Amino acid sequence: MNNKIIVLSNGLLGSTVFHYLSYKYGADKVRQVMSKYPSDEFQREIEYFDKKGNVIINAAGAILQRTDKFGINYEIPHYLISVLKHARIIHPSSSCVFSGLKLSSYSKEDRMDSTTPYGLSKARGDALILEKNDPRFKIVRTSIIGDDVDKKSFLGWVTSQPLNATINGYIYEIFGGVTTLTWAKIADDMIHRWEAYDILTHVSCKYPLSKYDLINDIKKVYGRQDIKVLVDSRVKLDKSLVPDIVTDDIYDQLIEFRDFYKKLEKGFYE
Repeated sequence: MNNKIIVLSNGLLGSTVFHYLSYKYGADKVRQVMSKYPSDEFQREIEYFDKKGNVIINAAGAILQRTDKFGINYEIPHYLISVLKHARIIHPSSSCVFSGLKLSSYSKEDRMDSTTPYGLSKARGDALILEKNDPRFKIVRTSIIGDDVDKKSFLGWVTSQPLNATINGYIYEIFGGVTTLTWAKIADDMIHRWEAYDILTHVSCKYPLSKYDLINDIKKVYGRQDIKVLVDSRVKLDKSLVPDIVTDDIYDQLIEFRDFYKKLEKGFYE
């Protein structure tokens, strides 16, 4: 591959995308922008990488576990739309653009009806790109599960529970997403088969499952059978998507994700 892939951020999604792609293509082909928007350094780096053939993966954004200020989720897409003239852009959306109150899967034609600050910010970012309708932009909409250093992600929260902890698992809140590693592989395929993808792509795991079942899958994969999970029926939400891409069962994805990071810690990945 002659061109470069630029990954914005080293957070929950960006770190996995960067690790996977840099191991696959080499450090000289994949760069990570660590500076923060809207700093001068960030803008200089974006403008420097705005070359024909380059691909920018916009993994920078604000998530629920870290902040209550989500403006960056639409400010960066707006900035990229405004300044980029040559590079292609892959933008991660979220199933949280939907409220989940429909209690069945959402299609691309459904109205983005979230009323939460996070959901509204992601919906606004999507709307900017969809309105622009530029063939250089692609949106990948799904939910993601992955890990970060300070264990603030859902996966990190479960795996870092104290010994013999008791936690609640929502039996009627549905998860239909993918691991950040699976997301990285979809982005990789998108880079090479750009024209095969619509501007907006819905992605789902093969069998959407409840948060209760998701926690139990995490327990099995990460050897945390000591955790007791109580059935909690208070929350009823289904943000699953009618998919364009159906991925493996989330249990199998979690095994692959776990093994990827084990190999990464040893300094290699095949």
